[in-house]
Amino acid sequence: MYHEKENFYHGFVAGLVSGFNGYVVVSNRESGNGRFDLVVKQRSKWHYAAILEFKIVDKFNQMLKACDEALQQIEDKDYEATLRDEQYENIAKLGICFCQKRCRVKSGGIDRFEY
Repeated sequence: MYHEKENFYHGFVAGLVSGFNGYVVVSNRESGNGRFDLVVKQRSKWHYAAILEFKIVDKFNQMLKACDEALQQIEDKDYEATLRDEQYENIAKLGICFCQKRCRVKSGGIDRFEY
């Protein structure tokens, strides 16, 4: 059930970020010890990238914990390995949680993500 819900939000967010000028969107690729949900990476010399990991919960009070779990998953599974190999130095990590019509985002990695 959660996998189907996550696929909906995954497609929604991928559609939103796919229009960013100068960026490429990569979805569900192996990196490190697992598969990240989404990576948005800059094509230019600045080498900014963001790893997005999605979680779905049933109750609003579970959202912050799920964001933390998403960030921890990015670290535990070393999703930034491929980006490091590609020499990206500024990597933002975003734990994104959805609960019904609400969304919560918690960031890790670089302090800002510019485009």
